[in-house]
Amino acid sequence: MDISLPGIDILKEKIGFRHLYDGIVPRESTRHFFDDAEVFDALIRGTRPRLIIEIGSWMGHSAIHMTEAALRECGGATVICIDTWLGSSEHYFNDEFLNDLSFKNGRPDFYVSFLANADFRQAQNHILPISLPSRTACEVLAKLEIRADLIYIDAGHGYNDVMSDITDAHILLADGGIMFGDDYFHKPLKRAVDDYARQNGLHVASFGNRGRKWVLVKSLEEAKRAASSLPLADFV
Repeated sequence: MDISLPGIDILKEKIGFRHLYDGIVPRESTRHFFDDAEVFDALIRGTRPRLIIEIGSWMGHSAIHMTEAALRECGGATVICIDTWLGSSEHYFNDEFLNDLSFKNGRPDFYVSFLANADFRQAQNHILPISLPSRTACEVLAKLEIRADLIYIDAGHGYNDVMSDITDAHILLADGGIMFGDDYFHKPLKRAVDDYARQNGLHVASFGNRGRKWVLVKSLEEAKRAASSLPLADFV
């Protein structure tokens, strides 16, 4: 079930969503870094989102999983995927990662692989890609008064990148919504998440393998409600 919301409908018109997958040949991408599926499932059960925002999408595996989980748990959701699909500096210094970018005429072309993967998994009606830097995309969504029930952040891992993404995305969070992200073990990222929480009177709950997934919450009780079926790895 495709979710119709006023701001989303306007956004779809602006990017030509009706023709977004024209000419795309469905093709599965097996290259991904997706893990801790049970954390996504638990948070979707806890929030029952109509709208999800993801910052950092790569080949779309996490967005597709959230789409499928939302269909199972609450009848469906729209997932807005924010990414430039241009890669990051680390891709230029790792031959395997560089190959993933699929350069064409000197420019990364793996956005096509993202669309092909979403189409292959039959998630294309639910996934709305916004090919912009995260700050610009958040400004667009804010002007359209779009608010998400669940926001997932998995883009840049540097301190400034993470702090910027959390700050920009937090204004897009609906009342009672949850923001979470990946790679909480990564020191610069962890410091940014912890600093943001402390500066804004929030706490960080971590879940999953090695406590990789961080969740911003107001209290321990909220953390338990958001992911009631999972054990806490840590609470700060």
